[in-house]
Amino acid sequence: MMRAWNKTFKDIARQLDLSVKTVDMHRTMLMKELDIHDIAGLVRYAIRGVEMVMEIHTLCRKSVLRFGFQIAQQGTVALRLT
Repeated sequence: MMRAWNKTFKDIARQLDLSVKTVDMHRTMLMKELDIHDIAGLVRYAIRGVEMVMEIHTLCRKSVLRFGFQIAQQGTVALRLT
């Protein structure tokens, strides 16, 4: 996945070896598919996605830590997380 923060269409097109028009067309199609009508809406959608990924990461980490603690209590395997 590529980060597009602070990048122009020209930067993104160059990095993906595409034309600027192709990058713009993909953004337009994405916005249509998501029923987003302006750039601010697209930014809000991206921020919600990042927040969701961070929440999932936190929940997974808590589950792994809990699981590791249970295994360590049973004395079968010592699990060390950094």
